[in-house]
Amino acid sequence: MKRWTNRARPRRSRLLLRVIGFALAIMQIAFTGSISIAQEGWLQQLRGEVDEPPTDPNASTTTSAPPAKSKRRHHHDDCDDDDDDSFFGTMIGYGLTSPFWLPPAMIGDDYQQAMYFSPAPNMQSPGLMVTEEWVQSQAVTGFPWMARVRGEFGLDLDNLDQVRLQWLVDTSSRIGVDGTITYRHESLAIGDDQAMTGDANLLFRFAQSPTVQMRSGIGINWFSDRTDADVGFNFTYSGDFFLAKPWVVSSEIDWGTLGDSSLFHFRGTVGAVWRGLEVFTGYDHYGVDGLKTDQWISGLGFWF
Repeated sequence: MKRWTNRARPRRSRLLLRVIGFALAIMQIAFTGSISIAQEGWLQQLRGEVDEPPTDPNASTTTSAPPAKSKRRHHHDDCDDDDDDSFFGTMIGYGLTSPFWLPPAMIGDDYQQAMYFSPAPNMQSPGLMVTEEWVQSQAVTGFPWMARVRGEFGLDLDNLDQVRLQWLVDTSSRIGVDGTITYRHESLAIGDDQAMTGDANLLFRFAQSPTVQMRSGIGINWFSDRTDADVGFNFTYSGDFFLAKPWVVSSEIDWGTLGDSSLFHFRGTVGAVWRGLEVFTGYDHYGVDGLKTDQWISGLGFWF
C-alpha cells in the first residue's frame, strides 16, 4: 500500500510565505510612495520654493567671451547714436513711471487740494473722499482718517482653501498702512496641511479724487507654519474705484520676494457698499516662483 506523505507541504508553505512576503513588501513600497505623493501637496511645495536657495548663474560652465571687435565710428555718428539713446531712454522712463503719474493726471489731482474722508462710501457724496470746499459748503463732516477691514474665503479646484483678513488705514496726509493675514488649508489623501502667509506695507496715496484712490508702497511678505518662518520684500500697488452707487471695484498687486523665491500676487474684487458694510466677490492669484494658485473669493468688508 502506498502511503501519502506531507513532504511537499513545507516546500509549498515556504513558497507561499515568500510570495505573500514579497507581495506585502510591494504593497508597502506602493503605499509609502502614495503617502509621499499625497503629502507633497501645494503647501509642501510652497515650503520647498521658499526654502530653496537661489541658483548661482555662474555655477554653469562658462565659456570665454569672444574677443571684442574694434569699431571705428565718426564723431557725428556718435552724436546721432547718443541722441537716439537719449530719446528712447526718455520714452522708456515715461513708460515705466506712467503707473504713478498717469492716474493723477487723468483725475486732475495736482497735490494742491486738501481732501477728507466721508463716514462711509457714498454716504455724504459719491465715493469715499470729499474736498474741503464741499465740507464747508454742504455742512458735512470730513474725517482725517479712515479704516477698512475685510474678511474673505477662497477655494480652488485642488482642495486648497484660504481664509483671509485684510485691513487698511489711510489718512488725509496721504500716508497709510495695510496688511493681510491668510490662513491656507489643504486637504490631502492622508491628513491635512496648513500654513499662514501675509504682508504688511507702508503706503502713499499718490492719486486721489472723490471716487478714485490709488496707493503704492513697500513692506514685507511673510510665511509661517508650525516649524518654520520666512520673510521677504514686498512692493504693493492698489486702488479703489467707486464707479456708481453702491458699487466699488478694488484691485491690488504685490510683487517681491518670499524667502529665496520671487512672489507675485494679484487680487481684484467687485463689491456693493451700504452704510459702510460691503459684500464682495472676486479673483485671487498667488504665485511663488513657478508654484501658483488661483481662487474665487467672496467675503464681507466694513468701512469706517
